[in-house]
Amino acid sequence: MAIKIAGTTVIDNSSSAPLAGVQFKNLTGVEGEYDNVQPKYSTQTLGTGNLTPSMANEHQEFLTLSGGNVVIQGISGTTGGDQFTYFVDGTDQLYDLAFGGSGITWVFENDSEPDWSTARYWTIVITSWDATIHTVTATSWGA
Repeated sequence: MAIKIAGTTVIDNSSSAPLAGVQFKNLTGVEGEYDNVQPKYSTQTLGTGNLTPSMANEHQEFLTLSGGNVVIQGISGTTGGDQFTYFVDGTDQLYDLAFGGSGITWVFENDSEPDWSTARYWTIVITSWDATIHTVTATSWGA
């Protein structure tokens, strides 16, 4: 038995026993073993400047802020439903984030951007409706 996506085999099980001989094939952006497959992530430290993630890169990123002028500009190359997740450490300085970008519309929960300087740690999930409209969901802890 094989599982295919768009005609390409991604899971191959050539054995008749359940899960014996299961092999993942042709998968990109994931790592782990057959019982613990998860998306790959990248890490970065940013003091000041613009952060412009791309759907061509990893979809999860651990971001440590080392300054207070970090602007997320929008995700390039997106289509409806694409997501990008940030795990942000604002350090003990509680550095602030900003969202911008020419022609980008950011939609926040409760129609209000969080005060990023109120907590040290954030999980931020950005969902793209298309190339210019992004919804932002944020959860914080560790004030």
